[in-house]
Amino acid sequence: MDDTAEFTPDDREKLVAYLDGELSEELTQEIEQTLSRSPVARNEVQQLTRTWELLDLLPRNKAPEDFSEKTLSTIQVVEAENPVNRSWWDQNRNRIKGIAYWGIGLIVAASLGFLATNEWVSDDTDALLDELPIVKNVNKYSEIGSVDFLEELGSSGLFDEDLQNPE
Repeated sequence: MDDTAEFTPDDREKLVAYLDGELSEELTQEIEQTLSRSPVARNEVQQLTRTWELLDLLPRNKAPEDFSEKTLSTIQVVEAENPVNRSWWDQNRNRIKGIAYWGIGLIVAASLGFLATNEWVSDDTDALLDELPIVKNVNKYSEIGSVDFLEELGSSGLFDEDLQNPE
């Protein structure tokens, strides 16, 4: 502290702490030395002391009985609405988990749907593959006309030799 200069807010804080007995031994000795040398500092201490004395003369208002209860509940509501020490991840953790669970569920459902339709639903192309030789020769078979003609051809004995000696 300067002995003759105006007091800064920090200097006033130190004087208030000195009057309240809240300073360390070293700072207390420093302020006492300043007070012994500086009339400005002594005047400042006297003004602070008179201010405390005047404050003691003022009537004291009593807070309602539920004041502390209301104050604490208000603080809890404010902290719940605006958590101070929570990071972005902490604030949005539940929302991110929900989105992740929905995404995983969607992937699992899509995979199960694909597997179910791939394994259990019949495919018309399988039947066509089984009948591929017939499908390849459908033009030849359509020239035959009817089954009656094939039966007559079979009973005529014309192809008996081919059936007995297949190559």
